[in-house]
Amino acid sequence: MQTRNDNVEFVGMQEFSMLFSESPSLNCLASRVKGRLEWGEEVEVSFEGRIDVGYSNRPHFKMMAPIRSESEWEENIKIVMESKV
Repeated sequence: MQTRNDNVEFVGMQEFSMLFSESPSLNCLASRVKGRLEWGEEVEVSFEGRIDVGYSNRPHFKMMAPIRSESEWEENIKIVMESKV
């Protein structure tokens, strides 16, 4: 990771997609991520939910909300599902 002008750039990062047949629990998601990255179960991972606010012809903000529990994960899913696309 490199910073320039208060911006963050990830150098050499690889992106991958994961598909689920149904909405996973937070524990299931963490386990799948660890498996995909070949990390041991002892590694602690954390997630942030991205919330887009606004429309394309108005100010548009992206907020990152930490997800620390199963209930926060469920609430994040609810917010995303009810958002306008």
